Amino acid sequence: MTHPEEGDIIESYKTFTIPGLYPVEINNTKFFATCDNGYELYVNDHYVGRAQLEDGWRKSNLSELCVHAEGWQTPESYQVSDYLKCCLNTYRFATANAGMAGGTSETNHGGLIFGSKIEYQSVDKEEAAWGEGLEFAGKEWSSYFEYPKPEAAQEPMVPGFEAGAALAGILALAYLLVRRRH
Repeated sequence: MTHPEEGDIIESYKTFTIPGLYPVEINNTKFFATCDNGYELYVNDHYVGRAQLEDGWRKSNLSELCVHAEGWQTPESYQVSDYLKCCLNTYRFATANAGMAGGTSETNHGGLIFGSKIEYQSVDKEEAAWGEGLEFAGKEWSSYFEYPKPEAAQEPMVPGFEAGAALAGILALAYLLVRRRH
């Protein structure tokens, strides 16, 4: 601790990567933290919560009125799934250690302890559409094909051909979606 008598504010960061191009699901994320004396937690710049700190603590004299000496012995838990993404993520802590009259770095030390477990499923590669078709309007994950309308001189199509072609297209799309989830 740099200023044991006046107190200190320290910013701490932990960066980590969730692999993949984009998440299918990020859930059941358990996050626990505690700090002697108090902290604010941000995940990817989203405010998540705080403990042992009162409003205005950053502008205070870091006394017991704004930074509480009690309560840090029990960790808080948070649900942070909504703030996580594939690629780089950051946990950021703004921590405070209250000043102690006559305190030294041996008698007024601070500490931050946290842990998290993240469960996720993500897409790690894209798949190209089949064949050479035109881009599907507004979508990048599929193609469509234009078929010429049969002329009267050509042989008539087999009854049910249109329904069979539509069913084949639906099955192909379902196959693509199932492959993406695995």
